[in-house]
Amino acid sequence: MRFLLTYFTRFISLLIFIITVFSSILVYAHPLGNFSTNHFVLVEVSTSQIKVRYIVDMAEITTFQELQKAGVKDANSPTKAELNLYLEKIIPEYTSKLILTVNDKQIGLEAGEKTIFTLLGAGGLNTLRVECYLTGQIPSNTGLVYKVHFQDDNHPNRLGWHEMVVNSEPGASIFNSTAFGSAVTNEIKAYPENALIAPLNERSADFCFTFASIPSDGKVLLTRQGQPSVSKKDPLTELIAVPNITPILAL
Repeated sequence: MRFLLTYFTRFISLLIFIITVFSSILVYAHPLGNFSTNHFVLVEVSTSQIKVRYIVDMAEITTFQELQKAGVKDANSPTKAELNLYLEKIIPEYTSKLILTVNDKQIGLEAGEKTIFTLLGAGGLNTLRVECYLTGQIPSNTGLVYKVHFQDDNHPNRLGWHEMVVNSEPGASIFNSTAFGSAVTNEIKAYPENALIAPLNERSADFCFTFASIPSDGKVLLTRQGQPSVSKKDPLTELIAVPNITPILAL
């Protein structure tokens, strides 16, 4: 009887320890929760292409489950070769569920540079981050205005942060956009404090762009702060163009 009581006491203590550790993982880990899958998308118009920067950030439990499903031997300690194998498999899957249309014509996206890495999360578990660049060719257009639709259909049933930003390089102007021209999370590296309360759910964007002047009835692309968004500029050009170059600035 005493043996059973001792065994039962140890079992309860172990159970409490496991619950405590697991609870701490859930509370103090990823800002969006340990089961979240989070997306960041930047859609950028250049003179001949539409470029997409696509990032997926998986929290601790989701990372473990995903790597297990991928056949990684030790899901919490994957080798570089295993991660690269997973990356080569997952990018085509992601790309197949990204929809880009220009003037109602679907545009194929071609994968370019891509990276994958894990970061240490809570409870000794890893998080997983996939980054890639995709490009689609802008079709010829007899008119002056291009209408674009972009949609991210990856992980439709998973909880998480979905952030979408549109922008353009010099020479192209975006207007009438349902998406903003500025980000919130620095490519889902730093989430706002209320991320769990009100996570973004931006899974699609519609906008127009032109290489001429924006039509008089067009609404310019805005930042999230309500200011007009400007095209990216060359930092060196901006530096040289300042009115007064101080010794520090010259250095």
